Parts: sequence; structure tokens; C-alpha cells
Amino acid sequence: MSIMVYIDPIGIRFPNREVDPKAASDIIEKSRHLSTFLLMLSLLVFNNVRHSILVLKAKSDRQQLKGIGHMLPIGLMLLIGITVGISALSSANILFLIFAGVSILSASSLFYYIFKSELKKNEWLLEHLGNIIGSGIGAYTAFFAFGGRRFLAEVFTGQMQIIPWVLPTLIGIIATYHLTKKYRQKYRVA
Repeated sequence: MSIMVYIDPIGIRFPNREVDPKAASDIIEKSRHLSTFLLMLSLLVFNNVRHSILVLKAKSDRQQLKGIGHMLPIGLMLLIGITVGISALSSANILFLIFAGVSILSASSLFYYIFKSELKKNEWLLEHLGNIIGSGIGAYTAFFAFGGRRFLAEVFTGQMQIIPWVLPTLIGIIATYHLTKKYRQKYRVA
């Protein structure tokens, strides 16, 4: 859907309306920025879920993770994350900058795991856990940022509207840290 809006923002957003050229230009620019951001977020969730499942199947044999079908979406997320990050820096868009950083970090982490020279015993379990929680962060962020925002519009006004976007990430990072620590000890991952 993000790609469809990127390709034809006027046709998707205003299919039955005449839009004057100045307004059309603004709509196209804003829609394409938002579509790129939403595509990046979609890839973030998709890559976390897919990587989590493949890690669970592959365990210590990471050859399955080195296929083009797995690595291409991760590389795409990295490139889009860099693009969104550069755009966010020039426009001072804090929300886009935060999630561009998360996407770049996530893609780098996935590639690092795929290509690191050696895995510790049961390390695949921690990789699975971290990525499945990461996908949950994406789902909760989508719910609170889009659906929850309507219910909480009176609570999160002005600059506080960033809270539904960032809070699930903060909670998820803390949960990931504690669960990883717990399972690292339980399964004796060095």
C-alpha cells in the first residue's frame, strides 16, 4: 500500500477530485515522505518476524539466512532507513529520525547475526526472542500511533503525540533486555 501511494499519491488519496497544481505538488511531496516512512516501518516488522522464524528453523545453521530472499528485504530496509534518516535530518522530523535509526540498527544487527563468524551455544534462541519482541513492538506501535491516537487524542496533544509512537519501543527495549538476560542465564549462552 505504501508503494501504491508513493507511485500515485493523488490517485490514491483524492481519486475523484480535481486538485490544483500547487496543492498537488504539496500532496505528492508529503505523501511520498509518509509512504517511504511507512514502507520502512512495514519492512522493520516484516524483517523481524521473518528473521525470527528462520532463526528458529535454522538454529545454528545460518545458511538459510544467507539467501537472497531473506537478505534483500533487510538490505532494502537499511537503504530506506538511511534515506528517511537523511530526509529527517534536513527537515528536523524527530519521529522519522528515531525510526530511521531503529531501522538502520535493526538491519545492521540482522546482517551481523547472519554473517558473524561464530555463534555461541543457544545464541539462536536469544536472536529469535529479540526479533519476535521487535515485531511485537511494531504491532503495538501501529496500534497506539494510529488506532489509539483517536481514543487518546485529548490526552496526547501537541508535542505529546510522539508518545504513542515511542512508548512501545521503550517498553519493548526494556522487556528485551530483561528477557534476554534471563534466558542467557537459563540456557547458559556465554
